[in-house]
Amino acid sequence: MNDKYILIGQSPVLCDDPLEWAEWFETADRRVAVTSCWLGLVRVSTVFLGLDHSFARARDDQDAPPLLFESMAFWGREGGWDCARCSTWQQAEAQHRTMVAETRRPRALLAWLGRRVRANWS
Repeated sequence: MNDKYILIGQSPVLCDDPLEWAEWFETADRRVAVTSCWLGLVRVSTVFLGLDHSFARARDDQDAPPLLFESMAFWGREGGWDCARCSTWQQAEAQHRTMVAETRRPRALLAWLGRRVRANWS
């Protein structure tokens, strides 16, 4: 199963040549958007993955679209906490805006503070 993609403009295109894919991946600007919130405490990043991250397709469900874009929220020194994946650049832009809006809500900040308190008490 070929699961490698490159971007032509904002359109994902299957890439059959592993060397071509690797060379493209090494130098490509795969960033869709990045936004900082809460005075830089959290960063939301959305990128083109270059690989299909759809587990449904791995189970031979060929009707499932490839998941090629990922948005993640990085709080403080934590790794990615919130994660969402989608198939197209346009969906990725909308997904990024949604994650930024959720991250800017007070409950997101309170959840992060709760994780920090629990981590320090452990």
